[in-house]
Amino acid sequence: MMESMRDFAPYFRNGLLYLPPRTVDMLVMAGLDATIGQAALHGLALDDHKVEIGQINQALELLLSEMEEDTQAFQTLSSNDTQFMLTGKSGS
Repeated sequence: MMESMRDFAPYFRNGLLYLPPRTVDMLVMAGLDATIGQAALHGLALDDHKVEIGQINQALELLLSEMEEDTQAFQTLSSNDTQFMLTGKSGS
């Protein structure tokens, strides 16, 4: 089965930030605490979970440094949209 952007891209719904299961699995393998990963599956409020989102960003940086750049996962997780969702800042 072909991987798609939806398999990896974070998204907002009802004011909460969600991470898809595939992304959470990869982040946990990169060192993210599994409890934070589970919380991200159920949605994180940006104002209430700044520390957790910061830890997600740290794990994401490590994960990206170890990934092949030509994969759909890398392209999605390193995109400006993903960077904006996780940091509030443009990636450029």
